[in-house]
Amino acid sequence: MDINPEIAARGLSPAEARLVSKLEFEDSSILDIDTIERLTGSDRNGARLLASRLAKRGWLVRIRKGVYQFVPAKMAGYPRRDWFIILQGFTAPYYLSFLSAAYHYSLSPQRPAFAQIATPRLIRGSYATKNHGIEQVVVGEGRFFGIREEASDGLIIKIADPERTVVDCLGFPKRSGGLFEVARIIQRASRQHDLDLLVTYALQFGNKSLLQRLGYLLELVGGETVAGALDKLAESIGRRRAYLGSVSEFGRHGDYVSRWGLIDNIGQERLLAELEY
Repeated sequence: MDINPEIAARGLSPAEARLVSKLEFEDSSILDIDTIERLTGSDRNGARLLASRLAKRGWLVRIRKGVYQFVPAKMAGYPRRDWFIILQGFTAPYYLSFLSAAYHYSLSPQRPAFAQIATPRLIRGSYATKNHGIEQVVVGEGRFFGIREEASDGLIIKIADPERTVVDCLGFPKRSGGLFEVARIIQRASRQHDLDLLVTYALQFGNKSLLQRLGYLLELVGGETVAGALDKLAESIGRRRAYLGSVSEFGRHGDYVSRWGLIDNIGQERLLAELEY
């Protein structure tokens, strides 16, 4: 394969220029040492040396040990930094969720700075930190459900489906823009997505106070279309009283809502003022 003259002119050795030209031709985004061996015919050490040199010159960006993002000439030296790229280096069980997934599904206009992922346990690798653009939220193994795969430019990630995203946002409001944004997410989801599936996921999540908060907020934002979902939730709530908002943020005072066994420590008027109509 001929070397692109523009690539050859950018200070690369013939071997480096040939590899870059092949990566450009194949339109590769993610590659590993095996890929470099295949494309160049080099041995393992030679492939690693090529990767190291190209990383120093800005043609490759290390995602994790032995895995790289290729930065083609058209990117002018600026690597792609979206969540599809960032998560290619994540090998442990995960799925994208919380405000990140809500933004992906247009349930929220807020785009978090990090790829927020749910994990069954804390992953301690350096590739799983905020320095690498990832924020972990440990949810436990029993809560790994409602997950799908999505692709972009041949890159695949695991992500909560819209209904599971809503449940995670309500379960972890501090990771999801705060309770007011979660209320707006629920409002948008009630108009676009499967409420029966949302309730099924909420029940499977295994948190009674989450059911109480979901029922109250759905009743507040959903109108007549959510009646069936409300009945199913009301049958499943616990007897223990719950608070709508975090006590540390909103205090303990508020109206008691008997249907949901819930103390609204925020106030309907304040909530309604935050919603979209």
